[in-house]
Amino acid sequence: MALIKCPDCQHEISDKSVTCPNCGLPDPEAVRKTQSARKPQRTGCQALLLPILIPALVTIPAAIFLDLSDMQFQILFWVSVGLGVLLMLLFFAHNK
Repeated sequence: MALIKCPDCQHEISDKSVTCPNCGLPDPEAVRKTQSARKPQRTGCQALLLPILIPALVTIPAAIFLDLSDMQFQILFWVSVGLGVLLMLLFFAHNK
């Protein structure tokens, strides 16, 4: 651990410190290291698939294993599409 001078106030600070305790100036190198160590944000590709996957995963097995009328199948399909869109919106709101 070495002592260096703060470029703003010339106060001696540790080379390991993220900010100067005297003036609060952030050390650009330390800020860069902490930002690169952060967990990367997930992309929205998974969320964009939800309105497609949920209706497929719900309605295809329902069509195979249940004896649904055409109207019941359409209701089930559109409810599952709505659920997929709702989950997509929640995913984006959570990652914002």
